[in-house]
Amino acid sequence: MRNPHIFGRSASSCNTLLTGTKASRLHCSIHWNGSYWLLQDSSTNGCFINQVRMTKTKMKRLKPADKLNFADLDSETWQLVDDSEPKSMLVPLNKSLPSIALEHVFVLPDENSPEITLYLSPERRWLAESNTGTVELISGDNVRTSKGDWYFVGNYPIAETCFVNNFHQEQVLTVSAEFKVSQNEEHVCISLAIADKTIELGIRSHHYLVLMLARKWLEDDSHNRQNSERGWIDKSLLCHELIMTEQYMNIQIYRFRKQVASLMSDSIILPQPIERRLGEIRITFDEITIIGGALL
Repeated sequence: MRNPHIFGRSASSCNTLLTGTKASRLHCSIHWNGSYWLLQDSSTNGCFINQVRMTKTKMKRLKPADKLNFADLDSETWQLVDDSEPKSMLVPLNKSLPSIALEHVFVLPDENSPEITLYLSPERRWLAESNTGTVELISGDNVRTSKGDWYFVGNYPIAETCFVNNFHQEQVLTVSAEFKVSQNEEHVCISLAIADKTIELGIRSHHYLVLMLARKWLEDDSHNRQNSERGWIDKSLLCHELIMTEQYMNIQIYRFRKQVASLMSDSIILPQPIERRLGEIRITFDEITIIGGALL
């Protein structure tokens, strides 16, 4: 379901075609407001919800099992089966590529060759990050990769300031990270403290890269470097120190981002734990503690 999703007889303008002769070219539209779906009538002959004609000047909330008729009660009956939140999507420009419903963090063209990382900002806007920078995606934007292109369809709620849960918009969450490192540095365990919750990330191979970023952050912090410049490290230098290609480094970054995102609830969207700018990356936690390791 698109947001808005348009019903009508116009093949060029509507997402769902109505075949009834009494239906208008642009008969009605359904909108997600952040909590539920609303029906807006823009037709000549009206819309019926559970056999009751709705008031044209007001949007009407739709509920599961509602039955809809467009133009008259003798027209085809539609029923709302699923009223879940719509997802933003990537629609392929090449038929050999899949359509992609976006959730949390996603990479293109695939996990083994990450060229572009897509993720939700705390303001619930989809961002596209590549080696050249990060941009906010707008519906219709093309997302180009070496293996094919997609265009972005953003399903954002209407009237956000009125309807969207204000928790993730107004509450500023402090994220603290604790690293426990074995003496040989083969094992790096990470735990995150967010508000009053502790999230255990356990031991993963990609945590060593994150540890390197954390050490650079602490080094800059000890020199009182301002926050906007704290923790940045040259990607080529990091790849050299870790003896890995930039492509493999991007895979490790994606795995860490995906791990963190998968442990968050839908109501909490954190800033990305790793931030990029041209030629450099850094960790973005508010507080960092490292326990153990060969250097201590």
